[in-house]
Amino acid sequence: MRSFTSRQTPVVVLAGLTREAQEPVEASLAFTLPDSALARFELDVMGQTITRVVSDATGILERETVPLDHACLSCALRHEIVPTLARLSEAGRWASLVLSLPPAAHTSALTAALPPMLERRPLLTMGAVVAALDGSRLLDDLCGDDLLRERDDQRHAGDIRAVGEVLVDLLGAADLLVLDGAADDVARALVDEVRAPGAVLVPECTELTAGQLLTPGTAPSSYDAPQPAFLPARVDEDGVTDCTSPLAEETGVWTVMLDSWRAFHPQRLMDSIESLGGHSYIGRGTFWLPTHPDSVALWAGSGGQLSIGTAEHRPVRGPRTHLVITGCDERRDQVLHDLDAALMTDAELAAGLARWVGRDDGFGPWLGARSASA
Repeated sequence: MRSFTSRQTPVVVLAGLTREAQEPVEASLAFTLPDSALARFELDVMGQTITRVVSDATGILERETVPLDHACLSCALRHEIVPTLARLSEAGRWASLVLSLPPAAHTSALTAALPPMLERRPLLTMGAVVAALDGSRLLDDLCGDDLLRERDDQRHAGDIRAVGEVLVDLLGAADLLVLDGAADDVARALVDEVRAPGAVLVPECTELTAGQLLTPGTAPSSYDAPQPAFLPARVDEDGVTDCTSPLAEETGVWTVMLDSWRAFHPQRLMDSIESLGGHSYIGRGTFWLPTHPDSVALWAGSGGQLSIGTAEHRPVRGPRTHLVITGCDERRDQVLHDLDAALMTDAELAAGLARWVGRDDGFGPWLGARSASA
């Protein structure tokens, strides 16, 4: 038996919306990485447990269900997933490990939290993050309005996240995107627009290579400003830009980006919320309002559902409005107009922020109490 204890063991992360999408990729990885072990995890939110199944080319090696104080990905990482990976690497039996996440896991949160955890384990290192996609349902998953709990009551009971929200998060965090099943041209173009810059589209899981899988990727963390995968040579440094790639243009898919130091005018933004967030658009980014100058507001939309909240981290360069919106209808010009019109004008900004103190901006339910420092 070969021993691999003298070197670090790469951890390849596999994520997907469903276990059915992940299983073919798991099988393919077993052939591509024959000296690997697969550690698959399933979270039971209602039962507050996590189930671990470890296998390799010889078959299933262990299966165990353990209780968790709180059945969330963060607790699972600390108390079960990383300790399991460390234990497997210390055994010295495998050249690499495949971590198969629970379906619909918050992938960007994991890609931000896992690398520093692995750095504290001398025998572990990060490999690529792989997204297993169901090509036959891709368009409905990205643009539909289903909630996770409507798809699978047992696995996602009480989970009110939109399917599109989870999928967009996965696309933005993965290094390798594997399409399983027939995806039409529009779905492929949407994925190509939403993926992280540098992420690689793999048509079939059998086309994955060991070199791709064992090399750490460059997908951004959830705290980085989203960027279109395609950017034209010249981008307006302050304003709205059409960033649609030529290939997406052929399918009717488009992407626009707003990047500005200006705040949104609260009333004009509220008036355009339905136009910007009420359609089957994929929108992500941050913005700020003169009534909340100390807050970074998060924008996440898909399938006609829009989530607005407050980010935990403030940008070093100061408040900024940065939104990327992708769609596949005929309203691109309207979106460009609405984004530009919602920004505050020079005259409004010159009047100062003090005049906004005490004014009701209508965003209290999403952003909390108005800032007294405005």
